[in-house]
Amino acid sequence: MATLGIGGIPLSQYSKDLQRHLTFYKGMRLGVREPGIFLYKGKEVRCGHILPRELKWLNVLEPFRTEVRAYLSANKDIRLHKYFHHLNSSQAFTLNLFYPFLEGGPASSSALLRALGVPGQVAHW
Repeated sequence: MATLGIGGIPLSQYSKDLQRHLTFYKGMRLGVREPGIFLYKGKEVRCGHILPRELKWLNVLEPFRTEVRAYLSANKDIRLHKYFHHLNSSQAFTLNLFYPFLEGGPASSSALLRALGVPGQVAHW
């Protein structure tokens, strides 16, 4: 049976465990102790697994954080979604996972395609 999480939202045990892990990661690896804010039904809910909005860029891995920021600044058609500062953001996850492959040159993007079982080359992403 699902238990209730922030704002009465039903959470699976997996979701609770993930949020607990992300809260630990935020404090121990990122050095951020203050909770982030999630707006739920017009109310501010403070959550451990959410970064303060002004620290949202910590959600991109450090080895290529600067490059991702520069890329997004140069490509205004790609906008960060409003929950990018959540450590469980799918958009941040996608940037962390795919950016190194797609911006690492032809060998990197070819490795990604091979791993996905897709023939060809990446022309543009």
